[in-house]
Amino acid sequence: MLRSIEQIIAQAAEPERGRQDFARFEATCHASSVGAFNWNREGARTLTRIFGNSHILAERLIAHPDWAEAIVDSPFWNARKPKTTMIQELEQAIAAQPDDEGFVRALRQMKYRELARLVARDLTGSIDTNAMLAEWTELADVLIEAASMRALNETRNRFGTPRCTHAEGTPADCGVCIIGLGKLGGNELNISSDIDLLVLYTSDQGQATREDESATSLHECFVTYTRRFTRLLAQVTPDGFVFRVDHDLRPEGLQGPLANSVAAAERYYEYFGSDWERQALIRARPVAGDIALGERFLEAMRPFVYRRSISLADLTHMCTLKERMERKVLRRRNDDIKHGKGSIREAEFLVQAFQLLFGGARPELRTSNTFDAIDFLSNAEIIHPDVAARLHHAWAFLRRTENMLQAVDDVQTHRLPDDMNATTALARRMGYVAEDGTQEFSAQLSQHRQAIARLFRALFEADYERLEFDEVLRENVARAADEEEAADSLAWFKKREVQRIVRLDLEGRLPIGRVLRRLSLVAEAAIEGAWRMARLRLAERYGNPRTEQGDPAGFAIVALGRLGAREIDYGSDLDLIFLYEEKGTTDGERPIANVEFFTKLAQRTISLISLMTRYGRTYLVDAELRPSGGQGTLVASLATFCDYHERGAALWERQALLKARVIAGDEAFTEKVEHTLDHLAFELTPPKEKALREEIDHLRSRFIDERARETETVRNLKIGPGGLADIESIIRHHQLLHVPAYPELRRQNSDELLDALAGTNLIEADQQDKLQDALAFLRQLLARLRLLLGHDADRIDANAAYLPALAEGMGYENPASLISELDRVRETVRTIYAREIKQS
Repeated sequence: MLRSIEQIIAQAAEPERGRQDFARFEATCHASSVGAFNWNREGARTLTRIFGNSHILAERLIAHPDWAEAIVDSPFWNARKPKTTMIQELEQAIAAQPDDEGFVRALRQMKYRELARLVARDLTGSIDTNAMLAEWTELADVLIEAASMRALNETRNRFGTPRCTHAEGTPADCGVCIIGLGKLGGNELNISSDIDLLVLYTSDQGQATREDESATSLHECFVTYTRRFTRLLAQVTPDGFVFRVDHDLRPEGLQGPLANSVAAAERYYEYFGSDWERQALIRARPVAGDIALGERFLEAMRPFVYRRSISLADLTHMCTLKERMERKVLRRRNDDIKHGKGSIREAEFLVQAFQLLFGGARPELRTSNTFDAIDFLSNAEIIHPDVAARLHHAWAFLRRTENMLQAVDDVQTHRLPDDMNATTALARRMGYVAEDGTQEFSAQLSQHRQAIARLFRALFEADYERLEFDEVLRENVARAADEEEAADSLAWFKKREVQRIVRLDLEGRLPIGRVLRRLSLVAEAAIEGAWRMARLRLAERYGNPRTEQGDPAGFAIVALGRLGAREIDYGSDLDLIFLYEEKGTTDGERPIANVEFFTKLAQRTISLISLMTRYGRTYLVDAELRPSGGQGTLVASLATFCDYHERGAALWERQALLKARVIAGDEAFTEKVEHTLDHLAFELTPPKEKALREEIDHLRSRFIDERARETETVRNLKIGPGGLADIESIIRHHQLLHVPAYPELRRQNSDELLDALAGTNLIEADQQDKLQDALAFLRQLLARLRLLLGHDADRIDANAAYLPALAEGMGYENPASLISELDRVRETVRTIYAREIKQS
């Protein structure tokens, strides 16, 4: 064996089996007309990757050694093969063996020969996942088209040519189209996937007539045709099979006919089409037969799939579908990369939800391909480019992992191995061949799945719920006759939505992180509503603010603190600052300076939110974190704000900006503000590490001494030692120091930052786990305390009368157990704080 070949096989998933199969292949070559195979070719060394990595493809090469010559001698051994070339090669193979048995054999041999070429390229890393899936799908189209034409010719021979009558009465041949759904429709078919098909023909008005003038309905003709081409593809023979065929996504599912006329399908979707069928049609694509017929049908379906606007009820139902899927996933093992948490299906659902939400107004989102959809969502700024890049990378990694699982035996599996040897074999197929390759692969896979799970939770839920809250609030406020009723509407909205969150929280249906996120989204919606109402009233009186150049002058509301991090609790007040664009005046009949207009706007926004109403106060607002604190102006120009923080801001103000986030304002201006905040928080020169630790510890010590007010029985959950502020200090310390080197730390939320820090290894995994557990516990305890007392409380008294009820609500047998756990958690946090901040 050539040394280079031995080195390649040594890196295979199963080297010993690879050597054995290679030897069998060599023997078969010598015994056949191929003779001694020349391995001194780069293409031959690429093909060697099959041995020890794919049992099924190694067996096919051994059975057909001439395939190896054909692959290596082809100009496409390391390049994309055009679809036209695939068609020509298949036609030549069919012509060489034109009988039924030969036709069936030709399809299967074409499939496995091309699969060997593509898998070999994938194993060498010379083709990316998107291109691999696309080329494999093109081959599927070619094979499906060949089977379709064969079945159609047989149908014509049996029944006569199917003819239909157009509306004007003229007869014509009746067309038929095969529409691919799922991954086939999305041009991203994996190696051993079922193909989901929908069969449509032109019309039911007509028939097929034999030479003896006996007639057959068009429906019977095309049902017979569908059965025949399905057998041609799915029948298992000594040469294998082409594809497993699934017709379950057709109208009426398993109870429906195998083939439908276009009119019948359109009627079905119009009157009975469900949301899951709407999602299925996102990925619909004509793949064989009368392509123009399929395209006309899909164009007619556009209004059903992509509606111009999505109502609250539609969004609510979409969320219900998602939650149902989550409950279903909980019953599955998490080693299923298609259905488990952070899975292929979860990523698909996320992307398709955005397509349905925004595709009605944005035609560029109406793509069947997931890779393209992610890119389009990014380009449309629906998903941040960094987020889209992570999603794209994670999607490709999972799809390639799926392919490598299925490449072994051509079995449709999505289950990850449950033993170390099999995991190591999978890792080596994926290219992780170093000594620590298995651990590296497992870590990468885990990171990608966590990324998808976070995106699924943070992006889909946040956007969906914010839209939901905005719509509820907008409908309610629209009925307000005056500003007093508008303030009532805000307070009513907040009270109702918080009650709903409390119910879900107490029922255990929301983890504490999602509780805080939802509470934050409610606050954001209320602020958005108040700002818009205030802006409308002021514009009616003074006109709209303009810059000195006459352009519209923008305004933005920035959240800091827990709202900025989307972590507000029950009873939390809101830390806000108000920024405007630049000097100028309003354009109304009673013009005033922009600074005066925006000051009034900020004041009125605060008043609407904080006014006591019959439903209570919406929120208390704290604007003390603005430049110069309570002594500064209520609103600041963006230039002044930027100058202040670049020149004279204290460390605690720099830390505060780490949580800064725009939550309302004029769209064009808010983009400028977001860039400024990003620059000030994450791009200025980090402080010196020693000075930063000393300053953080000094501030913490002062807060504990002056404000914690702890006694022998009283513990402060927020600013006491080992409390939430210690966890926050640990996180922000690393964020300030390391964000230049780790862009993934550019975020506000503490949970997400802990995950990101663990991914960078800045915090050891066990320390991260302890901090995550402590954060969840302290948050949960604080939330339960505030719910129990009915007001904003931070301290817990071990002798208080409420303690038994609090312990029960937290799931502890008695108050002593709860206090003991609290002390343990605080000690754990304080120990990590000492290590990370004091370095003692």
